[in-house]
Amino acid sequence: MDNYTFTQKVLDAEQTLYNIAKSILIIDTDCEDAVQNAILNAYTKLSSLKNEEYFKTWLVRILINECYKLKKRNSKFVPYEEQITADIQTLDNSEVIELYQAIMELKPKIRVAVVL
Repeated sequence: MDNYTFTQKVLDAEQTLYNIAKSILIIDTDCEDAVQNAILNAYTKLSSLKNEEYFKTWLVRILINECYKLKKRNSKFVPYEEQITADIQTLDNSEVIELYQAIMELKPKIRVAVVL
């Protein structure tokens, strides 16, 4: 399969891929990451596709695996809101004020996406 055909088949499957990712991951940014990673993995492993007729099925399977991998990785983290609520309940009022002031002084983190 040449690059042009690969690109056309990916574009044809784009909405399906996003819908499948959304049904597993729910969060839009995670869905976008999973779809992007699945496409990249498919491109690098294109030689393992035995029958071009099953490209979409093959790509969907790669996506599903990627979604579950991402979901597993994300499950290891406690959401910030849950952690801070638990921590604040153990602090006295002056410590809560100091913590709030420290948080407000933090600069926003900038995310940079690299597209190949």
